[in-house]
Amino acid sequence: MNPAKPLDLVRMGCVSNEDYERSAPQLADIIKTAQMPVCRDVIALIKKIIKDKHAAPPSKLRALKLFHACMMVANTNFLVFAQRKVMSRFTILAKHKKQIHDDSRGDDIFGPVSGLSEENREASKEFLICLLQYIQIWAQQFGKAPDGKSSAYFIAYKTLEKENVSFPNKRNSKPRLSLDSSRQSLDNPRPSSAVPKQSSPLMYERPSQKPNAERPARRQSGGGIIGRVETAMDVYNDLIRSGGGGDAIVECFLQLKDLKSELEREVGQSDNPETIERLFELNDRLQMLIDSHHDIGKRPQSNKAYETVPVMQPQSAKKKQQIDNILDLDLFDDPQASSVSQSAAFSSMSFATHNPRLQMMPTEMKSPASQNYPALLPTSAKDDAGAIESLKRENEKLKKVISHRQDEDSNKINQINQLMTENMQLKQALEAGKQQMFMQDENIKKLTQASAQMNASLVEANQNIERLTRQLEAKENEIRSLKNEKPNGHQSSLSQHSLPMNPEIRMQAPQHAPDPYSMAPAPQRAPDPYSMVPPPQRAPDPYSMAPELKVQIPPRVSDPYSSSPNPFDDSDSSDDIPQQAHNFPIQNELFYRICNCIDRGILYDDEFLQVGIQIARDETGVMGMIYVGNKTPAPITELNTEAISYEKEGLVVLISPIISTDPITKGAQANRMVKASLKDFTGKIPKIIIKIKQGSETKTLFLNLPITIARFLQGIQRSPEEFWPIWERLAFKEEKFSCQMEGIRSMQELSQHLSLGGAFKIYTPQEIPQLSPTQLLGAGQKGVAVLILATIDPQTMSAQLSIRSESLTLREAIMEIMSTQISGKE
Repeated sequence: MNPAKPLDLVRMGCVSNEDYERSAPQLADIIKTAQMPVCRDVIALIKKIIKDKHAAPPSKLRALKLFHACMMVANTNFLVFAQRKVMSRFTILAKHKKQIHDDSRGDDIFGPVSGLSEENREASKEFLICLLQYIQIWAQQFGKAPDGKSSAYFIAYKTLEKENVSFPNKRNSKPRLSLDSSRQSLDNPRPSSAVPKQSSPLMYERPSQKPNAERPARRQSGGGIIGRVETAMDVYNDLIRSGGGGDAIVECFLQLKDLKSELEREVGQSDNPETIERLFELNDRLQMLIDSHHDIGKRPQSNKAYETVPVMQPQSAKKKQQIDNILDLDLFDDPQASSVSQSAAFSSMSFATHNPRLQMMPTEMKSPASQNYPALLPTSAKDDAGAIESLKRENEKLKKVISHRQDEDSNKINQINQLMTENMQLKQALEAGKQQMFMQDENIKKLTQASAQMNASLVEANQNIERLTRQLEAKENEIRSLKNEKPNGHQSSLSQHSLPMNPEIRMQAPQHAPDPYSMAPAPQRAPDPYSMVPPPQRAPDPYSMAPELKVQIPPRVSDPYSSSPNPFDDSDSSDDIPQQAHNFPIQNELFYRICNCIDRGILYDDEFLQVGIQIARDETGVMGMIYVGNKTPAPITELNTEAISYEKEGLVVLISPIISTDPITKGAQANRMVKASLKDFTGKIPKIIIKIKQGSETKTLFLNLPITIARFLQGIQRSPEEFWPIWERLAFKEEKFSCQMEGIRSMQELSQHLSLGGAFKIYTPQEIPQLSPTQLLGAGQKGVAVLILATIDPQTMSAQLSIRSESLTLREAIMEIMSTQISGKE
């Protein structure tokens, strides 16, 4: 069974008197050795219960008694924290109706709650009485704080005394014997009935002593410890009366101490109420005898039966240092004192008090004076010699303790040396790391300088290319002007004398940024799948009009390479694909392939309308212009376009405007600007939804856009011999898939699909000898290199593709796009 927690014991102890009796001893045992966090939580909970306006006064009274029980175990942590947190509030409560000198003045200390019942009223009275008694006890026991100053308990008592607060009389309580009354001569002992019972909540009620006449009968009938204690007490009294030798008195006194420890153990083990009652009586008599041992004959007898121990200003720790050390050593000599915890023993030097500290637990049945330890008897020279021998023995013990502590200090020094050695090693490792970082910084600086030199060389080369390009354009303009001026008869001779165009310069001509506001049409050039330079692309002109719209359809999907795709050309191929009505929504099947829309292409075409696209790439992303043309006599009254992008995957597509209500007549067209940006690799294909309203009918087109990650890739410009070692090095970073080719009839057509509009540079077995006749290798990059190896099976017209790259995300994205590009299916 797990032991109860301190806070649970506090809550349970405030419920009823029976619960209090069970909880108080356990809580005191825990607080005896508790650390500051536990003491703090217990004090806070008790303070909360006493402050609670809705708590019943009996619960508050039990909380106060629990607090007092914890105080009396003398845990320094508890004492220090308690004087800071609760003494101010207790002082305020103690001043309640201070002008009234009556024990019943606390009947309304908790306000209206105190008057709800007679039980609450009685508990309120007892709360104030107990509080004043406890403050007086705390001031006596803990008058001096660890710093040598007066503690908050002593200050609180003196404050109340100065303000004439009436402390309760002792007629209903069990006060301690005063110093004078405890020093009466034992020749004429006081009747046992004169010793009143104490009312401390930490102790059980003790029965009053019987008259002396009953002692002989009890000695005869009682056996064991009771008979031995009474016999030893009679022998001690006879020695005192006869003035016997000091050694005999000391030996008898030590025997009485041992018997007292056995008597206390017998109290805890006995179950017979009558035996316990007799043990209590005998314990009180024995304690009185021990307390008065060293004071016999030194003070006059007091006529008072008892009096309260006066609270005095605490003595300095220096004046009590010698006697405290002797008492502490005596505590460790006593074999019965092992139940006192080490923390409580050492905490006895924390708060210096006038009287010896009360070391009492709620389960112990001894009187408050039972913790006093006997002093040495300076009654004779023999006694002095015995005291000297005792001091010598204690000195030997102290030497052993000091030697043990020195060994512990030596072990700690060794640990400190080991930690210093480890710290030195860590410092050396840190210095080595700093040196490596310095060398890396130097290498980075060198690489940066080399990169700057390369950039400068590149800028110079670009300037030379631009200069040569301008010279070439000037020559071409000069030739063009001469051709226009001369008659036709002289054209041949002019051509003969014109400067031939250098093919190398034409290959190195840079691609100028597209001019979105230029009205000049984009130059049409057949794409070269084996070229090192991607075909030039021109940004769409949002303010230009496409050529005259004709009722045309694009070339056959099965042969997308028969001519350059142009959605507004004058070719007539309407006989190739039969005209038929589509069920809406309609998708554009293979029209969105990138090879169909490298620069300009058709996304959808039928007898009612035509949708075309023109695409170009700039520094910030991909731009596009979508054309929606009307072929029917009925005008399009409303056009709604919406782009579906994949922002979570990193592909964002924006379209503007979204809605237009301007009528689109037959042969006219509406333009939509498209802007795409790539934030991360994704194989998704963006889509566009076009809703067309003609009269009362609404048609919906669901079309794929040829704007994918391929638009953001670039072919690697290297010599072919460099790619095969790279391909073999990436052997363990590969993705494979196979698919059926749709509309692909030759290796040249496959290379156009693999190129993805310049995203990959395609190499054949002529450039890379390691390739077989049915293999093609594509190389592209987007931060990192990505290579594609396509192997064709002519029998089944299927292709097996292997994609290798350092980036897994890039491999998976390219795999999805290539699968769609080759098979024509998502």
